[in-house]
Amino acid sequence: MNVLITGSRAPVALDLARRFQRAGHTVFQADSLPRGMAMRSNAVDRSFVIPRPVEDLSQFAASLGDIVRGHSIDVIIPTCEEVFFLAGCRDQLPCRILCDSLDVLKRIHNKWTFSELVHESPVTAPVSHLLNSLQDATAIDETTEDWVFKPVYSRFASRTLVGPSASRLMSAASNNEQWIMQKRIRGTEFSTWSYAESGQLKAHATYRSLYRVGTGSGICFVPEQHEEILEFVQSFVLTQSFTGQIGFDFIQDDTSKLFVLEANPRATSGVHLFSSEDPVVESLIGGEGPVCQPTPNRPTMVEFAMPFWGLIDAARSGRLLHFLPDLLRSRWAVTRFLDPLPTLGLPLSLWQIAMIARSESCSLQTASTFDIEWNGEPL
Repeated sequence: MNVLITGSRAPVALDLARRFQRAGHTVFQADSLPRGMAMRSNAVDRSFVIPRPVEDLSQFAASLGDIVRGHSIDVIIPTCEEVFFLAGCRDQLPCRILCDSLDVLKRIHNKWTFSELVHESPVTAPVSHLLNSLQDATAIDETTEDWVFKPVYSRFASRTLVGPSASRLMSAASNNEQWIMQKRIRGTEFSTWSYAESGQLKAHATYRSLYRVGTGSGICFVPEQHEEILEFVQSFVLTQSFTGQIGFDFIQDDTSKLFVLEANPRATSGVHLFSSEDPVVESLIGGEGPVCQPTPNRPTMVEFAMPFWGLIDAARSGRLLHFLPDLLRSRWAVTRFLDPLPTLGLPLSLWQIAMIARSESCSLQTASTFDIEWNGEPL
């Protein structure tokens, strides 16, 4: 089978490429950033730089169509937010795409409409309010320190305000952007990665992030067995008849009550938790059998991020005594000695993102997705 994986900038794209290549498939990569780490992998037969979808969806679709027809691609597997643009042009691509319709993805991606989707679920979102602007929060007779504020379209928790003061809240206000105001829950956070096909859960991983970049992306993950989370995910994808990869964020309070915070209809770092023997590939391309779950119980880390960001997070969270043992016992997500170029080429990838951040006057996190972010605009 010929497989095209998009979002080559992401470690999960590299992970999936290696899995499909080991399973005997021919792997192609495509991204609108020209130095994605997965492009340099020896698991990849050929890589393509494609137009930025945020700038011209028709050129993006035409370029992918040429790749699909020119290389007899059987299936496209999106990994990042290009999934929304792929969903928007799926009728123009003559192959299978592992994602749902744009309407379904939008309901899940929008944090307010997602909270409404799970309103009557056994696991619900915290009490939530939709704000047409942050100034609307002043009309709600509550103390802002007891709430979390997020744009309804956002990622990496990069703009999340947790228990902000009123002045901090107003300083972040934008008149043209909707926010969700969600009751603050304190407890243990969990995340997931899953793949479903027509409502049937095929693969699933629940994990905790031991270390993060700030308050956002996890960089060291430990697998967890959590039956209530598994049951929720199975129920959700069945109710939505969902197809594609999806990740959820949960929090469990001190009374063991579980809340679902948000969902991301794309790949997440949970892919890294599976061993090379786990049948992830078979789950993604139509295999039958029980839900594929990770067999290792060791943590997995994004090894090039841990020495710096992990150490900062350890100091911030009071885990300095645990940092070195966690570092030594964790599996590497990216580096493979028989496939060294993705790791060796990381400085070029990071330099590229740093140059984008400089030219766009934005953070490194924002620069890493600036060309594929979708915030509900018509496609």
